[in-house]
Amino acid sequence: MRQTAFLAVFLFTAGAVTPAAEANQWWFGGGIGSNLTTKDYGAGLFARYRVWKPIYAQLEYEYLSYELVTGDRSTERETFDSVLGGAGMSLPLSRNLGFFATALYNFSYDSDAIRSPYSSEWILRTGIGYSF
Repeated sequence: MRQTAFLAVFLFTAGAVTPAAEANQWWFGGGIGSNLTTKDYGAGLFARYRVWKPIYAQLEYEYLSYELVTGDRSTERETFDSVLGGAGMSLPLSRNLGFFATALYNFSYDSDAIRSPYSSEWILRTGIGYSF
């Protein structure tokens, strides 16, 4: 029984996603003073289950606060909640450093929603992770 409990802890990972900085989007147009910058913020919680060696399944909740550009080039702040699920892989780069790539499906995506922060139900992520 101890071996099974250890294996379950080893295969299952949970954590929080908190961007170190906000995401910036730049909108360019003709004319003087027509450039526009928006700032998006977000956080989330995720759980990963190691399926086989570098392959894992992931389930995630994400909260976004984003600026939406309106027709008169002003901005409005909106919020968006997402439930995401998918799979990914992680490859070690050193003892505590690893590369990851994840493909997530956004179950909350609505293709008819005009004010959505996403243009597709698929979200692709890559990055570097550090293990403490």
